[in-house]
Amino acid sequence: DLNQDPSWWGTGYGDLVDIFFEDRDGNGQAEIILTADYGYEVILHSFDMAAYTSAFSTDPTINAVRVYGCGATPLFEEIDPAISRTTRSAYDFSDQPLRARELRIQFDSANLGGLSDDIALDNIRFSQIAVEPVDMACPADYASPICVFNFFDVSEFLARYTSGSDSADINGDGVLNFFDVSSFLNQYQIGCN
Repeated sequence: DLNQDPSWWGTGYGDLVDIFFEDRDGNGQAEIILTADYGYEVILHSFDMAAYTSAFSTDPTINAVRVYGCGATPLFEEIDPAISRTTRSAYDFSDQPLRARELRIQFDSANLGGLSDDIALDNIRFSQIAVEPVDMACPADYASPICVFNFFDVSEFLARYTSGSDSADINGDGVLNFFDVSSFLNQYQIGCN
């Protein structure tokens, strides 16, 4: 995105080291995207945030922290969180990890104006897990961009189907046949929410 300038910084954001921040002053919109290969889902366990210590006299409040899957409704949302300027604000999903084919971690610090670049993200803990096509949320989403269905998904499905790949067995019956093509077309029509 031309409106973003993702950058790295060593220290100074609470007690975090080697952080990600959005360096464009006044923008305040930052996003990290975690994408799993086909047949896998990414699992988000935790991440930390902090504010640039010397920029604030108290913990600043930002507009929001969100995590999205493919849908328009966030899997996690915190409105008006205070972000630690001395240690870190921990977001821990260990009890109920967030999982999807693609996860987008976003924070909105635009309310801080020229100090919007003084909010950072670090220590993203994630993993992935194998998922059978029949158990996937968006089994027809074979190609990038993830969460968007287009010609490339159709092309990739057909290539896997004609090569006899198990990943084209969308209905999970162990046989590649017309029912997989029908399942693919149904899933493609439904979309990825």
